[in-house]
Amino acid sequence: MIILGLRTDSPVTQLCIRTGDGKIVSKEVETGRELALRLLELISTFTRENGASLNSLGGLVCFAGPGSFTGLRIGHTVMNTLAYSLDVPIVQKSGLLWFAEGCGGIDQGENEKVVLPKYGSEPNITKPK
Repeated sequence: MIILGLRTDSPVTQLCIRTGDGKIVSKEVETGRELALRLLELISTFTRENGASLNSLGGLVCFAGPGSFTGLRIGHTVMNTLAYSLDVPIVQKSGLLWFAEGCGGIDQGENEKVVLPKYGSEPNITKPK
């Protein structure tokens, strides 16, 4: 089963894929403040580079956090939308082994349906003047 992973908790976006033969490939891209603008194209290009397409995905793993409020929101929104539109399971995990643990969860039938970011603290939102 092909599984796509996404980590957007910092200015560096991490994309991971487990291919149909079980090989895990990871790529990091400096996205900074252009994450929302670039993310869908990054996902599309990354899957194609690894012999997959969005329609061939069997599951999604999202890095839960903690991390950047805006980055996590963007990543979770995109992954939840993909999970819904492709009708594939989605899970989220934290820690160093987030992608491997997420793949294991999907292999065991986990499906959170909708994942929500875990920021690690209350968001610091600037109040309007």
